Amino acid sequence: MRKKWLIAIVAVVITVAVLLATLRMYNPNPFSEGTGIIAGEWEFATYLGGTYYNETAYGHSSLAFNVSSTAGSQVYILSQRGKELPLTSSTLIRSSTADCKIDWGWLGTGNNYAFLTWNGTRWIADTNNGSNTPETTTINGYDPSTSWRKLRIEATSIQTKYYIDDQLVATHTSRIPSGEFQFYGELTSTGSASKLYITSHAY
Repeated sequence: MRKKWLIAIVAVVITVAVLLATLRMYNPNPFSEGTGIIAGEWEFATYLGGTYYNETAYGHSSLAFNVSSTAGSQVYILSQRGKELPLTSSTLIRSSTADCKIDWGWLGTGNNYAFLTWNGTRWIADTNNGSNTPETTTINGYDPSTSWRKLRIEATSIQTKYYIDDQLVATHTSRIPSGEFQFYGELTSTGSASKLYITSHAY
């Protein structure tokens, strides 16, 4: 009898361990090519004529953000699951034109964030821990309108690393953000109609 109870207890412990491991490994990937949007995982918002939908672009099934020529036309997406450090995200994107603004990264409270921003001519890696003076790095090249670009951000309590096309483009060791974060992506019109295509995303 004692042996049966011991076996039962071991089985319960193993089951609980597997469930906890599954929860820890939960990694929503709503933009794997062809899968579309997972309902309930993301909040979408649009302004001044911005829209979003699924579309095949440049040979890939993608989630498309579309903004008008009205400056400030915007589409953004915000994850509904908060996460703490360490953070990792990887996204494959492409824009229809360079003349747009793209913000892509981790958004916390109290001005804590880690972003890669395309300003129409270049990328900027931008990290802040709530101060008025974020740590920034200007990155030349990697025009998102000429090719698919892989954006990757890795943030820990020690440093934040930014990669584009698997190339390390910035390492920030000051202004390390903290707290709980949500993943945030945004396309904003700077005066020209444009689209942003996301064909895969994992965080």
